[in-house]
Amino acid sequence: MSWKKKLEKRLQKYPILHDWIMLAYLSLGNKKSEKVPEPTLKQVYSSVWIENTNACNLNCITCDTKLSKRPVGYMKIELYEKIIRELKKIGVKKVALHTVGEPFVHKEFNDHLRIAYENGIGIVLSTNGQILTEQHIESLLKYPPIQIRYSVDGATKETYEKIRRGGKFERLIKNMEKLSDAMEKAGVKIPVRIGSMILEDNIEELSMFYDVFRKFVRDSSYIDFKMPNTLSATDAKDYFGDFGTTITPRIPCGLLWSSIAILYDGRISACCRDYHGELIMGNILEQSLSEIWNGKRYKEVRRKHLSGNVSDVPMCKNCFRSASPREAKKISIALHLVQKSKLRFLNRIIAKAFLPPPLRRTIKGK
Repeated sequence: MSWKKKLEKRLQKYPILHDWIMLAYLSLGNKKSEKVPEPTLKQVYSSVWIENTNACNLNCITCDTKLSKRPVGYMKIELYEKIIRELKKIGVKKVALHTVGEPFVHKEFNDHLRIAYENGIGIVLSTNGQILTEQHIESLLKYPPIQIRYSVDGATKETYEKIRRGGKFERLIKNMEKLSDAMEKAGVKIPVRIGSMILEDNIEELSMFYDVFRKFVRDSSYIDFKMPNTLSATDAKDYFGDFGTTITPRIPCGLLWSSIAILYDGRISACCRDYHGELIMGNILEQSLSEIWNGKRYKEVRRKHLSGNVSDVPMCKNCFRSASPREAKKISIALHLVQKSKLRFLNRIIAKAFLPPPLRRTIKGK
């Protein structure tokens, strides 16, 4: 573990101090770090996504998964076991069990937890929290993932159900309470995070996220806000509104040098949000992961990204972000500090210094 990670781990015991130091570092750090350096090819992927299914029980406006041109499918357990074994062999320690689908939809989800756990691979879960049976809870306690992230996007029933189309706010809260109570009773600690995009529809209630969801997380820094990007299957950019940030292309994209996404049929995509299966690099049923990772297709797409010319790669050409990773992190930390502070004058200073104009409204009444 590097000294930076060791320091950050220690500072996490003191959330407010951690946030102030991080905010200072992100604000005063070398501006060159905003520029994307030439990526370095990883021998062991820093991120691996396994798509156990591309099916989802919701159709949120931020994803619009129903527009996907790929047929709905479910990964076979034999393929999943093969993937886990190969990942273990090359030294991968954790995987995210999702791409564009909801992992709990798969009928063999509990076996997915077990197989990964028995092979020493930690599972990171991202879920909409709408599906949680007693059998799920039993498996989560027996084969605990290393993190559960609830994607919520709304702190009120009206906003949540507008953004998370098909979801029920009461069901989300009930399921979160059910799992939280079960973990406490069993003495099992699974880190929980709350995730939300900052959208026009929820911008006025960001501070309410802390009131509603604080009881489910270790501290308020585990409530994450992210700026919009093109994760949706559509090309629409207007529903995010104008947050006073610069829309920039994500080129070169660091995922090409550090991450892989394994689709439910064994195909390997260079993108974790490949709705239509357009950026396929190979198939694990035909080649090893190492052969695909170092293969011709990956090299060609990487070369195009480094040259800045992705005109013939539609997925990459249409991908953008409304804030750099550094800027997005600053905004999230500033919101944390505003929530924790009782001093109105300090909140105004934080908001003016670190939040885009439209987001400053979130400190109203603080």
